[in-house]
Amino acid sequence: MGTIGSVHRARSTKRSSCFAWPFTRMDYGLVIATLALVAVGLMAVYSASLYVGLLFQEQAGYYFWRQLTAAGLGLFGLLLLQAFHYHLIRKVSTAAMLGTLLLLFGVLVMGDTLLGARRGLYEGSFQPSELAKLVTICYMADWLSSKGDRIKDLSMGVIPFVVLVGIVGGLIAVQPDLSTAILIVLVGFTMFFIAGARWLHFIAILAVGMLAFLVLIGLFEHAADRWNEYWVMIQNPGEAQWHIKQVFYALARGGLFGRGLGNSFQKTGPLPVPHTDSILAVVGEELGLVGCLLVLGLMMYVGYLGYRVVLRTADHYGRMLALGVTSWLVYQALVNAAVITGLVPFTGLPFPFVSYGGSSMLVSLLGVGILLNVSQQNRRLEAGLDRPRGRKRPNATAGFSRRDRRPHLSRPGHRD
Repeated sequence: MGTIGSVHRARSTKRSSCFAWPFTRMDYGLVIATLALVAVGLMAVYSASLYVGLLFQEQAGYYFWRQLTAAGLGLFGLLLLQAFHYHLIRKVSTAAMLGTLLLLFGVLVMGDTLLGARRGLYEGSFQPSELAKLVTICYMADWLSSKGDRIKDLSMGVIPFVVLVGIVGGLIAVQPDLSTAILIVLVGFTMFFIAGARWLHFIAILAVGMLAFLVLIGLFEHAADRWNEYWVMIQNPGEAQWHIKQVFYALARGGLFGRGLGNSFQKTGPLPVPHTDSILAVVGEELGLVGCLLVLGLMMYVGYLGYRVVLRTADHYGRMLALGVTSWLVYQALVNAAVITGLVPFTGLPFPFVSYGGSSMLVSLLGVGILLNVSQQNRRLEAGLDRPRGRKRPNATAGFSRRDRRPHLSRPGHRD
């Protein structure tokens, strides 16, 4: 029986060069939390977009059906990703990065203009900046994991990183979409730091990033206006701009338990585009503080499970991939919630899985699919159905505990 089992594992390993077969048990906690967020998001989009759909599209469910279609495609992509080993993503990451850069450039040349910004293609139904979030993470995970100790060098690590992030962030910033550009830079900084960058280099890059941020605020009038409006609101909340005032009114009307599902008043006109980046305000008005905490709790649980996958992954590439995807989703949710509560200036970042946006929904679900894939490969390794791939850090194997034999995330600066 032992010989037969060894032969079966050997054959499974050969078959799994690209395909992940046979399947192992998925991370059901991550699946359930994600599906719960998607369900809450669909419900919130349906409620928040009824009036807007009737007013602009003459169909109450117009935006809901589009969001449902995007969710269906995203879930199909999530399941499809489970059939492949995530290292296959590594093989196509360079081509995907080049294609995404072409799309970002194409948007500036032939994209559709909406509210003074040129961000979408095909009548605004596809936003390459959303795709750029995931593709940049995949490419950076490959790049960082291939560098080893060279990431500490100025010419081999720091400068190429600044150039890469600067190109992607710059193409998105000039759309203009400063919030998405800043998000990509923050996620990139996180991956670069955890990959083992020197503290001095990290601080220098952070200083350059802050300087670039201040320059961009000065260059773009709408960014400067939002920053000035934010400082006015901090000094006197009664002088806040119209949009943020309506958000505060919605949250105040909702109170602790809300006015009831579908009973939001602010979505009927006072609150601009309530189904997009302001949807958490509608959730707060209809379901109250409890409803908002439920949505945030689900998102933070997804983040917790994602970082747990990071800690359990010995493969350096898989670890960077899971770290980037998880940080992206968590940072974006926190920024959206901070905007709704007036803690930061108003931005256009959607809440993952909840705000309306087909590109955002599709790409976010693909990101979770990658997390599930990395988690599944960890389980396959534990079951002996696959062989280790890529590079391991010495401390990743030395950090296994006797109880569960799971790797622990190394401190930044440890050598490969």
